Amino acid sequence: MPISQARSAPLSRRVGGQPQVRQIAIDIESLRPEHCLQHDMHDRNGMLLLAAGSVITPGFLDRLRERAIRHVRVHAAELRGADSPHGTDSSEEVRRIENRQARAVVDGVPFINNHGPILRGQLTVHGVNGFSTRLTGELIAHAETTTRAAESLMRDLVRGQERAASPLVSAVSQIVDHLIADRDCVLGCSVPIRGASDLAVHSLKMARLSVALGSELGLNRENCVRLGISALLHDWGLLKVSPRTRLRRTRPTRLEQLEWQRHPGYSVDLIERLKGLPTLVSLLSHQVHERLDGTGYPNGRSGNRIHFLARILHVAHDYVRLTTPLPWRPAHTPYVAMVTILGQADGRCDDPRVVRALVRTLGLYPVGSRVRLSDGTTARVLRPNTVEPLRPIVECLETGDVQDLSQESRSIVMAEADPDTVQLTQLPYLERLARIDQAQPIEGPHFSRRSSLAAHRGNRQTQRHDGLARS
Repeated sequence: MPISQARSAPLSRRVGGQPQVRQIAIDIESLRPEHCLQHDMHDRNGMLLLAAGSVITPGFLDRLRERAIRHVRVHAAELRGADSPHGTDSSEEVRRIENRQARAVVDGVPFINNHGPILRGQLTVHGVNGFSTRLTGELIAHAETTTRAAESLMRDLVRGQERAASPLVSAVSQIVDHLIADRDCVLGCSVPIRGASDLAVHSLKMARLSVALGSELGLNRENCVRLGISALLHDWGLLKVSPRTRLRRTRPTRLEQLEWQRHPGYSVDLIERLKGLPTLVSLLSHQVHERLDGTGYPNGRSGNRIHFLARILHVAHDYVRLTTPLPWRPAHTPYVAMVTILGQADGRCDDPRVVRALVRTLGLYPVGSRVRLSDGTTARVLRPNTVEPLRPIVECLETGDVQDLSQESRSIVMAEADPDTVQLTQLPYLERLARIDQAQPIEGPHFSRRSSLAAHRGNRQTQRHDGLARS
């Protein structure tokens, strides 16, 4: 419960002859930090301490202690329904949500099965060939279909309805097929999506990049689909965050950040209403925003208590967020986003294995980056070079010629850092790349290993837990 063990019986207060909300006097040590109040909080003399909608912060509790305030009065409903996203007073509804989240977000780290052919071995290698117009058209149509289906599901889940997850499973399977056909085209094409919400577009971009990273890290198709679905769903809980916080046009305050950080729990609540999802989707969606050093949210998990697939989602989320415009800042270029992520890939925030996979997937100069060559030619990066990451395949903007820099004497000397001014710059790539080479990955027992006993028994237990659930 958000607040526990009241120190006295509920009291009714009257102001001006009108009955007011029932309040209870409680010890301030019973207040839970980061709890968002649904009603005003008063001191024992009736003076307002914290207004409804405010979040109880550790600093606020410290100020109460400094003023020798040991007891406060809160609405009786805070003991029952304050954690409900809809502000309901129904303790039964609160218990239902908490029990569902507890079932979905386990404390341990479940194993997953990654047997079978890996997806990376199925990817088509295109060399210096350009992008197919046919595939580009398919990507545009797929983006519009997927975002429409996602937004329809979002609306129904928020209304409390249960839906089948089959449209999402099908959409992510198509993403896998598109990546097999041409990974660079999928990740490099700027796909316009008419009428789609920012949340739906963000989720689709995350799904594409997450699946690409999973394939680079040696996952099989089943786990890549699991990653893509988790990416599509992980932020849907934002729909239950108050519009004042979610839609604000300036940088959020500390209190609004705390409210924002409640959304992974809301996402789990929505995800549990989808039938036919792969296992672990709720857990992965809940851990996307956790960081290896324990500074993430919602639970401050660290090290190997964060599932390896969630670490993949975290890096993909960072890259998509950096390259997406926010109300208080423009989008960063792919180049600047990559340098930023390299700067935090020392094993404290991001898993260095995942960042290495990001570099191999997008290149040190990511697909789509505008660069200047040593002979003064301006070009756009078309495909990465996994063997020589500093020498990708580029398309000259003046002539349209596609050239592999690993086969030439020319090299990249500058890259675009500001899309508004088209400014080219040099950033400390090699220094930051060396940082992830020196970082030690944090291991975690996230993948099952087939034992002779499991093989003897046909591994039926693993199949039951790791197979795609049927709707």
